[in-house]
Amino acid sequence: MIEEILLGQDEQLTKEIPLGRAEGSPQKTPLGGEESPLGQGFVLGDVTRIEVGFFRHEMNLEEVLALFEHEGEAAKGDESHVITLRGQPVETVPPSEGVKYSRVSLRAIVPADAPSGVYRFRRLEAQTYGGRKVPFDESTQDRWGRWRFLVREEPDAPPTI
Repeated sequence: MIEEILLGQDEQLTKEIPLGRAEGSPQKTPLGGEESPLGQGFVLGDVTRIEVGFFRHEMNLEEVLALFEHEGEAAKGDESHVITLRGQPVETVPPSEGVKYSRVSLRAIVPADAPSGVYRFRRLEAQTYGGRKVPFDESTQDRWGRWRFLVREEPDAPPTI
C-alpha cells in the first residue's frame, strides 16, 4: 500500500496528505518527514471516499469500516463525532489456499451534524458474514494512523444562476 490514500468528493478524487497541519506551508517533522496542509476539505453533505486497491483475508467479509474521529477535546468518547466510511469488499482474484484477495471502496456522506475540524483515523475493521468485527492487523492500523481529513463550515455564499 502506498503512503497516500485517495479521499475526495464523489467522482472527483483528491490526494490525501499524511498527517499534517490544518493550514500553512509544509514543515519538517521530528522524524524527517514533511507535514503538509490538509487542503480544501469537505462540507456537510460531501461524499468522502477511500479506495483500498488490495488486501488479504481468510474469512468471508460482509463489510469494511474505517472510523475517523473529530480531534476536538469535546469529542472524546462521543460517538456523534465519528465519521464511519463503509464499503463491501469485492474479490479481485480467485482464492488460493484459503486466502482471498479483495479491494474495497469506503464511502461516507459527511453528516449534517458533523462539527467542523480535523477528523483523524481511529480504527479499521472488517465485519464477517458471521457477524464478528475483526480489526485489521497492527501494521495496517499504524500506517492508517497518519491519515485524516478536514470538515469545513458550510459556505455562506448564496447560490447563483
